[in-house]
Amino acid sequence: MASLIFFFSILGFIFIAIAKRSCRYKPAVIPQFIIGALILELAWAHALFNIILMLMALGDAANWSINTVLGFALCAYNAFQLWCIHDRSLQSPKHFEGVFKQQYDAATLSPAKNTRLSLVDRGVSKHQWLKPFRFKTKDMHIHKDIAYGSLAEQRLTIYEPKADHDTPLPVMLYIHGGGWTLDHAERQGLPLRDKLIAAGWLVVSIHYRLSPAAKFPDHLIDCKLALNWLQDNIEEFGGNPEFIITSGNSAGAHLASLLALTQDKYKDIVQPGFEDKTLPAIKGCINLYGVYDFTDKYHHRDQVPIEPFLEKSVMPDSYKKNPALWELASPIHQLHGNAPPFFIIHGELDTLAFVEEARSFYKDLQQTSRQINLYAELPCTQHAFDLFYSVHSLATVKAIHQFAEILYYDYLHTEFTD
Repeated sequence: MASLIFFFSILGFIFIAIAKRSCRYKPAVIPQFIIGALILELAWAHALFNIILMLMALGDAANWSINTVLGFALCAYNAFQLWCIHDRSLQSPKHFEGVFKQQYDAATLSPAKNTRLSLVDRGVSKHQWLKPFRFKTKDMHIHKDIAYGSLAEQRLTIYEPKADHDTPLPVMLYIHGGGWTLDHAERQGLPLRDKLIAAGWLVVSIHYRLSPAAKFPDHLIDCKLALNWLQDNIEEFGGNPEFIITSGNSAGAHLASLLALTQDKYKDIVQPGFEDKTLPAIKGCINLYGVYDFTDKYHHRDQVPIEPFLEKSVMPDSYKKNPALWELASPIHQLHGNAPPFFIIHGELDTLAFVEEARSFYKDLQQTSRQINLYAELPCTQHAFDLFYSVHSLATVKAIHQFAEILYYDYLHTEFTD
């Protein structure tokens, strides 16, 4: 080990340097995302690895050289950097607390006043980041591969709490990411699923047609079909069809936004074959590192344009040929005063879905919406930070749950007073 510690220390130093930056150089964005997400979200584990390397080198003291000394010192520095990253992520709950206090009064945030908020501390342990890949399924019934349309891809999974309940459960419709081309729905949103199930929510995760075989608006049509199915069938599983909120990550956040913003709009385009159906209004939309603008309205992607990828894989025509469809596909162009409440969460260092686009979407949303909307930007955080249990994802799912419970309490209060 004395001879190898220098190599591992140099490699670790390079990886940490990459992880702490947001490089806008096209060939680097995907490698930087992968390295950044694994380093930043598992910083404590990498710090522990560096400490183990140092201890192993000490055990091989007879074979030390100048490179061993340099490697030992660099490993110590790497461990310090990584622990600082981890310590900073531990501030995430306070960051979210500040976001909520900016928009809500003390009574709304008090579990004594808002009784639903007493559920927010249920379920996942605050130290679950020590077991990042241990998800919980024992407290839920899983109904897999339920068809919501006639095509093979049009299927969904329902996660139902095992606990008995006397009233219909609130429903979370989760839409997976993957750049509109990949489907790993069964591996996404799991920390959020576990959190909501523990508090008595019904969680629905959908599959949809993928590009390049499918072209927009096929993906959105499938989301609409799934929502139509929920309206007609979710009561059989204990869900409340009158209260459905939606969430998604990356491309899923893009589709969740459009689902929330286009109720009863563009029916000839996004509801072919079921134009006569009035779909339920989405009661809230929660987006994780989403894409909001295919047209790059504010020129955030001049250095790394998304248009070539979208034109090749996702959209049926170029922007020049069909600007109206590109604007329909851009949530930032679909904002209106009757939009449901949004909670937008984004990582500061995201190299796939740029944080500047999320900021612009939130700014325009605030100028048009009549609702209370939240925006949280997590420092030193990459894309896909919520795919497993980390300090960031634990704080995030708790904040999402809190927002969801506020919306559900408001819905119940309105229903009672009406």
